[in-house]
Amino acid sequence: MADRMDAKLMTSSPSNKPTSSGTADFRLEEIRGYLFKKTREGKWQKRWFETNGCFLTYYKKQGQKLLAALNLPQVGAITLLQENHVDGPGLFTIELNERVYTIKARSHDEAAFWVDALLWRQAGGVVTQKSPDVSKQKRVIKADKSTEEAKVYNERLDSMLSVKRGAHSMAPVLGTWLNQNGERVRGLQRKIWKRIKPTKKDIEDLALVEP
Repeated sequence: MADRMDAKLMTSSPSNKPTSSGTADFRLEEIRGYLFKKTREGKWQKRWFETNGCFLTYYKKQGQKLLAALNLPQVGAITLLQENHVDGPGLFTIELNERVYTIKARSHDEAAFWVDALLWRQAGGVVTQKSPDVSKQKRVIKADKSTEEAKVYNERLDSMLSVKRGAHSMAPVLGTWLNQNGERVRGLQRKIWKRIKPTKKDIEDLALVEP
């Protein structure tokens, strides 16, 4: 079992590996890469993991929709495990409420790098360069022919929300605009929200946890 897992993990390393300077890299930029997550049934699932500020997020594959987001300052212990005869090296765990996530990297050193990076973020560490804003993932869609229309829609939406927060006297104007463009807006909404998950509230409440 361990040999098969190690063979699969040979191509599943983080994009930012430890260097001769130790663990300095994870303080300068976010880290990402394929790891294996153990299910409640004891099976291993290959998942794409990323750090996004204080969040650890993961996806079925790179570039696909978000499966889960863990707010690191709110999780429990993050622990590097020693090699065992069943699952081999590269193991670490993350405690979340009553559940313990078991994660596997391709080596003990790689697992140690991830653990150091996660512990640093759990303690409040912030990368020095600008990090992706996880809360804005609800606005992210694939680049296709509707991208420009979606951009216009988002700008219109921001404008409407700003007016709603400020001056309710603009309601008749908004009503006219929606009457004139209602079908187009609804079409864009269906395209966008069909692809969009999660919302900011989902992430903040740790509601997005894959079974």
